[in-house]
Amino acid sequence: MTGPIQFPPTAPRLWIAGPAADLIDAAATGLPGAIVTNPDVLAAWHEADGVSPEITAMKLADRTGLPVFLQLRGPSRDDFMRQAEAVHRLHPMFLPKLPATLDGFAATAALRGSQVLVTAVATLPQAAAAAAAGAGFICPYFARLRDEGLDPAQLCSQATALYQHTGGPTEVIPASPRTSGDFEAALRSGATGGIVFTSLFRDLLEHPGVARALEGFERSWAKCPAHPMMS
Repeated sequence: MTGPIQFPPTAPRLWIAGPAADLIDAAATGLPGAIVTNPDVLAAWHEADGVSPEITAMKLADRTGLPVFLQLRGPSRDDFMRQAEAVHRLHPMFLPKLPATLDGFAATAALRGSQVLVTAVATLPQAAAAAAAGAGFICPYFARLRDEGLDPAQLCSQATALYQHTGGPTEVIPASPRTSGDFEAALRSGATGGIVFTSLFRDLLEHPGVARALEGFERSWAKCPAHPMMS
């Protein structure tokens, strides 16, 4: 199966997850490059809308024009393959998201050529397996790995170095950053970007220092002659 979606090769990945209405607002900024789901997100969509989450995903893809990574349930390779075929038929902007399990890697390999996102990657061997299977992207859980006493920044750095050494196209895009500091740490570790919930999206892009600068600008604008640009 070959996906028609091509991601810009040099753009940082600022991908989003969260409630449907918030995703539409965030996408309207023109900054996010994809919507990413997990079972929690899909269940929340269903509870909020009372419809199948696939229907909500189709509406989001149509409304935002963004690809939507749908997490597949599995757990077997055959289950994943059947579900991947089903979501591919539902909408051309749907892409598969598979877990870092033996069956998930096997399904990723069978879907080689598609833009598969392998999620919950926790070790460097798993990162290597995902790339060997042809995954376009891997998704370590940044904050969750830290909660388990692991070093997510080190994993991102090592996986990025591995991919650069082998020359493969796989990218490291961590999920579950809880703060702007987490997102910055992921970027410093060599990650291509990150997957953030809409609740964090605005915090990433605003800073009190900018607000203070704008207050000063306003005082200066007030001293300028009347001009359409300044009204």
